[in-house]
Amino acid sequence: MTPPGPTSPVAFLRGPCGPRGTPRREPLPFGPWGLAQGPAPGYHRLARPGRGPTPNPRPDDGKIAMTLTPTSPMARGLALLLAGLVALLAVLGARAAEAQEYRIRPGDVLRIEVIEDPTLNRSVLVPPDGRITVPLAGAVVAGGNTVEGVQASLSSQLAPNFAAPPSVFVSIERLAPATPVAPLVQAAPAEPPTIEVHVLGEVANSGRLGLEPGATVLEAFAEMGGFTPFAATRRIQLRRVDPATNREVIYELDYDAMIAGRSPNGRVTVLDGDVFVVPERRLFE
Repeated sequence: MTPPGPTSPVAFLRGPCGPRGTPRREPLPFGPWGLAQGPAPGYHRLARPGRGPTPNPRPDDGKIAMTLTPTSPMARGLALLLAGLVALLAVLGARAAEAQEYRIRPGDVLRIEVIEDPTLNRSVLVPPDGRITVPLAGAVVAGGNTVEGVQASLSSQLAPNFAAPPSVFVSIERLAPATPVAPLVQAAPAEPPTIEVHVLGEVANSGRLGLEPGATVLEAFAEMGGFTPFAATRRIQLRRVDPATNREVIYELDYDAMIAGRSPNGRVTVLDGDVFVVPERRLFE
């Protein structure tokens, strides 16, 4: 068989060939960014039937064929950039949805801007009743409303003052401060109620005494700490104000008779505000 001549449709151009006349392909060189920079020197394309050979681009032609490979650093960088942009858009969309659903509450500060009349631009604090006042618009209910709702209300109420409905923009400039939660403080145990009586005269502990409600006369004497040697224990006075007449009534108590069981006055209940007076003994008493 005669090998194909130079005019054959499958004739090879100049360049190294492999066994049996098959063209030997050289690996394409890659640049520093993983890009193929044209065919390797000595690599030649096959001529198509009826056409002449296509010359290979050479480095001195000023043209570089660049192909982006999936594993190149530039491709990975672009993929990361696109992924970051998608995540950012998702976050911005979620925040926008939250802002649309947020209900304004007292203490929030709203920023109002009117494109047609900059003199109406202002920051407004939402009062406790939830109503804000804007010139030319009057009172607008903001508390419990959304930003879009307040924006629509302002635009509607300002419309009679303009030739066309104005462009109103409302945003939340500052949220109301969170109400601090008071720490739980364990209440101190309540002290038992007491009544106060006053003791004067020949006793060890004179002054004001605190007794439990329902204490008796003898229990009051025990809290006094005893009598002095000069105490007239048979004529102790109990002074009490009668609530019906607001007059003081004096009762005479015999301590010795109460101790001996001859007088029931030892079981009398002491009242708040009672006054005990223990006089000094007289001569030969």
